Amino acid sequence: RSVKVPVGLKSDYAQAMLANSITLTPGTITLDIAEQDGKTWYYIHWIDVAETDREKAGKIIKGRLEKGIRRIWQ
Repeated sequence: RSVKVPVGLKSDYAQAMLANSITLTPGTITLDIAEQDGKTWYYIHWIDVAETDREKAGKIIKGRLEKGIRRIWQ
């Protein structure tokens, strides 16, 4: 199943780093990065879906990765 999760990173490099980090997590793969209405969204295929709410799913999938990447590349 795929989930659409919000991402708060702005630079292309930071977004690519997060997408690749998510893909390295067993059972997940980042399928697409989309920009809609000024927001960035990742479409992620997630084998073991634990949450369907976008915000909650994003917190589970991204964990602390987004915060760490933001500190380094933004």
